[in-house]
Amino acid sequence: MSGPNKLKQLLARGEIAFGGVSHLPSTAIVELMASAGYDFDIIDTEHGTYDVDSAGELIRAAHGAGITPIVRVLQNDPGLIMKALDLGAHGVIVPHIVSKEGAQRAVDAARYAPEGHRGSCPYIAAAEFSLFDWGEYQDWANRETMLFVLIEDKEGVQNIDEILSVKGIDAVFLGPFDMSVGMGLRGNTMHPEVQASLAKVLTACRTRNLPVMHALLYPTDIDKWIESGVRMFAHGSDTAVLAQGSATFLRSVQGFRINRASTKPGTITDAESYRS
Repeated sequence: MSGPNKLKQLLARGEIAFGGVSHLPSTAIVELMASAGYDFDIIDTEHGTYDVDSAGELIRAAHGAGITPIVRVLQNDPGLIMKALDLGAHGVIVPHIVSKEGAQRAVDAARYAPEGHRGSCPYIAAAEFSLFDWGEYQDWANRETMLFVLIEDKEGVQNIDEILSVKGIDAVFLGPFDMSVGMGLRGNTMHPEVQASLAKVLTACRTRNLPVMHALLYPTDIDKWIESGVRMFAHGSDTAVLAQGSATFLRSVQGFRINRASTKPGTITDAESYRS
C-alpha cells in the first residue's frame, strides 16, 4: 500500500490528467515518464511485450517515481485482474466490455467483499507482505482502486447505458481504433460512424458524471475532448513516441542524406561536419 491514489485525488480536484503507456518492459522509461511530469502510466499487458508478472517491476518503478500505475489486463479474467492489483497497481483497465454482465464480472474481480469477490491474501505486495493491518488495507483497496472499462466494440457502444449502470465502475476508457477495425473501417478513427459512437459513450458518461480517458499521440482538438468530458489523456505508447520521434528526425535530415549520397568521395558534407 502506498498512500492515496494520486490520480483519483487529481480528478477529485477537477484537474486534467496526462499519462504515458508502457509497451516496453523498461523501468527506466517509467521513471522518465514521471520525470517528464506525467500523472500516470498505463502498463499494457494486453499489447505490451511482457506479461502481468513482469509488469510488477514496472509497477514498483512507478511507485518509486511517484506516478500512478494502471495495468491494462489481457482480458476480463478475475485472476489477471487480481494479480495486477496484488502486485500494487492502483487501477486496472479491462478490455472489450460489451455487456452489463461483463462489467459486473470486472467489478467483482477488482473489489473485496462486500463490494466484490476479489481473492484475498495478506502476503501480497499491495498489502506490504502482511506488515499492514489487513482490515485497513481491504478498506483502502476498495476505496482507492480504480476500475476502467474499455469500450472498444460496437456492442459495447450499443449497451453503454446498461454497462454504466453497474456500481463500482470508476472511469471509462475510449477505444476508437479497435472500434474502427470492428466496423470494417481499417483504423479510420475519424470516420463519422466511429465519431458518433464515441459521442454516444461520452454522453452516457456525462449523464453519470463518470470521468473518461482517451489516448492521443498528438494534442489534436484537445479542447473539444475536454468539453466532451474527457479528464484523462494517455499519450501514445513508448514505442510510438520513439518510432514517431525517430521518423520525424530522419525526415528533417533527409536533405543531408541525399547530399551525402551525391558528394564525391573524400569531400566533407555539412552532415559529416556536424557529426565531428
